[in-house]
Formats: sequence, C-alpha cells, structure tokens
Amino acid sequence: MTELDLYKFVTERECEYHWTYHIDGIHLVLFISSYDLKDFCEMLGHYAFDDGGLACDQHLCYDGSVGLARFEDVCEEYGIDAKKVFKEEE
Repeated sequence: MTELDLYKFVTERECEYHWTYHIDGIHLVLFISSYDLKDFCEMLGHYAFDDGGLACDQHLCYDGSVGLARFEDVCEEYGIDAKKVFKEEE
C-alpha cells in the first residue's frame, strides 16, 4: 500500500476518520464500511495478516463498519505519513 493508494481509497469511498486525543498523544481512528473491507484488505496485501495481523485496535461499529484505532501505526508500517493523507480536525 502506498500513500497514494490509501488517499484514493479514503477519498473515493468517503471513509470517515477522526484524530482523537488521549493521554499518550493524538491517535487516528479510521472507519471502513463493511462493503469496502475486502478491497481494503487487498490493498494492504496478504502479508499484512501474517504474525498476528494489523498493529491497531479493531472495533465493529453499530452500522456494520469497522473502526481501526491507532491507524497511524499501520501507516507507519507502510512508510506513510498519516498527517499527509488524513487532515487533522480544527
């Protein structure tokens, strides 16, 4: 997955995201529709699920979407600057 791949995915599918403030810093939460999960997993690549999977907390949301907390850590694994793809809320 490249920065451009992620940007296109998030913008074309209108994924919701939030920067959240915690005692240990600011973290990114990305919400992915259940309809887009297969495409998202394919974009990550099969090796992303080896050795325990993604390094983020995953939550099933009431609308069927999946919330990926601390998604900035996943971005870092791919060499992506999350702040370039996901604008911080003002």
